Amino acid sequence: MNKKNVSIDLLLEYLYIAHELEPVQVRELSRVRIKNQVFFIQTKKTDFVLKIYLDESKERRANNEWEALNHLSKSFPFVKAPIFYDPRPSILPGPILMNPYIEGIELKETIGSIAYSEQNWIMLMKHVIELMCKVHSLSYEIDTDYNKYLKRKFNMHFRTADDFALERLGYDPCVDLYLCKRECIVPERLATCHGDLGAHQIIMHKDFVTSIIDWEDYCLNDPALDIGYLTFSTVRDYFPDIAKVHRLISLIKAITRLKNLEFFISERAIGTMLVEFMETTPKNRKIILDFINTLLSE
Repeated sequence: MNKKNVSIDLLLEYLYIAHELEPVQVRELSRVRIKNQVFFIQTKKTDFVLKIYLDESKERRANNEWEALNHLSKSFPFVKAPIFYDPRPSILPGPILMNPYIEGIELKETIGSIAYSEQNWIMLMKHVIELMCKVHSLSYEIDTDYNKYLKRKFNMHFRTADDFALERLGYDPCVDLYLCKRECIVPERLATCHGDLGAHQIIMHKDFVTSIIDWEDYCLNDPALDIGYLTFSTVRDYFPDIAKVHRLISLIKAITRLKNLEFFISERAIGTMLVEFMETTPKNRKIILDFINTLLSE
């Protein structure tokens, strides 16, 4: 556990001191406590989610999400306006953001249903892609040198140190192939992007998206980044059925016609495996590495 992780007792102390709140229930929602801790808070009047930003980029990520939510919630009902932002909470190790609690289940749970057919999968993915196309149609204003900004944003997602990636993934050829592709990748176009879109970030109710959360990597980028990341996130549990995985990816490619889709699917696959390596050996490791090699070789 990160020594900066916040205990529930410390969180309760903060809520009482800063907001005079005495919750009736607090439950941690965090899966991996690398960048953030997330808590469900229930009070007598309302329920909300509180995110504490950790790691060295916490201030940038917190401010980025605060701005994204305020901006996007004005245009899209599936992005909820934040409740409160505190960039420097007195007794906590990083900024905090309070967001409304949205009832529903994650997309990952929905597609994980045994009864969920490929036809239902593609219909649901079309629904999500349509929503993201609306986000991708927005203009994005930046207040810094454009080229430096683009290079930094375009190269920050899942860009773990190269030596670490090689060590963790066993010096597999896919890592060198990925790094080579990364140097010459050119965005097909630039758009407002989520930046870290996965099946855990999409909240569903009766096969409709009610909320898309976690906008801390909101950025200007290739729309294929969002769709590629989402695609791998939704097919991850279908391994080792590699034929099914490729079939579903082909369907997404036919729908979107995104030139860089395979690159961003492979990038998300590498990033996912690196995160999983911090917990345990990823399932179907060799099959996924071969899958990445195939995508990057096309």
